Amino acid sequence: MIRGFLFDYDGVMTRSNDAKYTPPEKLATTLNMPKDKVNDIFMSVWPDYLRGRITDETLWKTIERRTGQVIPSGFLRMLRLRLNVRYGKVVATKALISL
Repeated sequence: MIRGFLFDYDGVMTRSNDAKYTPPEKLATTLNMPKDKVNDIFMSVWPDYLRGRITDETLWKTIERRTGQVIPSGFLRMLRLRLNVRYGKVVATKALISL
């Protein structure tokens, strides 16, 4: 029987990922675009993704459409893994709320 859940909000109990660049910054470098522009595009769809309003596929297709570039598949896999590890607790929270 599950008696409770424990959530760590990025560094409270466990060490945060001290990455040098954020995913939008890495994406901007990969696409050779200004970081501010890519960050604005990323952040315009990110809240809907976190709230479960759009799928993972829609997130990346929207970013590709708005940047006018295709995100390389290997890079996209790396971004997905990084975001799922870092924000997996959000996905888990969404799943619990929907129960």
